[in-house]
Amino acid sequence: WPKPYTRSSAAHFVEWAAGATLNAFTDSCQFAIRLTETSDLIGDIAMLGDLSNGPQAMVGYTLSEAYVGHGYAIEAVHAMLQHAFGVWGLHRVAADTDPRNHRSIRLLERLGFRREGHMISCYQEGDQWLDSMIYGMLAHEWRNRNPAHGWSATSG
Repeated sequence: WPKPYTRSSAAHFVEWAAGATLNAFTDSCQFAIRLTETSDLIGDIAMLGDLSNGPQAMVGYTLSEAYVGHGYAIEAVHAMLQHAFGVWGLHRVAADTDPRNHRSIRLLERLGFRREGHMISCYQEGDQWLDSMIYGMLAHEWRNRNPAHGWSATSG
């Protein structure tokens, strides 16, 4: 996100995000992560796609620091993957994370993502160049790990 993030940019983002639906994946979407008990907003989760390169997308998530370590992020990402592979029929979902973000790496690996690469000095934050770890998962890998979701070994 560019800093400062202008009010105009925020308004455009909210307008874009408000059009997202779980019914069909057309390109990209972003959803709130809310606590079931209170409906408090605790984070967000996004699927960023480029369907011109086939049915695949990148998942991203952010959680308020007060809610980290309680299982909310893994629950949200699991639900998004279930939807991405089961309803939207995506072939591949990727994720990238800062190599220093050990919690995010652990979350991705627990869900079955495989580490695909380590990009060196690939994005700039202020005057500093930072690395990124790339993770990926294919639909058949998800189905093999989650057979209780209604898939058989021979489906899709």
